[in-house]
Amino acid sequence: MKIRFKKKPRIFHPTKEVKIKNYGSIELDSGDQFYLKLKNSFNEITRQNWGFYLTSSCNSRLKKNGFKTAIVKSKMGKKNKIFIKIVLKNKIKEFNKYLKKNKSEVLSWLDKQ
Repeated sequence: MKIRFKKKPRIFHPTKEVKIKNYGSIELDSGDQFYLKLKNSFNEITRQNWGFYLTSSCNSRLKKNGFKTAIVKSKMGKKNKIFIKIVLKNKIKEFNKYLKKNKSEVLSWLDKQ
């Protein structure tokens, strides 16, 4: 695994409402994994020889960690783009405001069994 930090983050705005700071990169070898933590909740990203597991299981581990998983369609210019969003269960109200401001909609919640 190689971790590269930028001295100064690259700042960009994918939409008017969203500001992102890019602090660097993590290069994983096959079988490497790291956690993204948010208080007591976390998500794992795992590299495999065929690509990546970007999330833990949507209907098991993410649920146990307080997340809901959605496929979201966002209108960006003339094109629609599809994203996978992992949302804290106690932040659904804020997520719905985000969707409205960014001309987005949930196509499906993936954590239903």
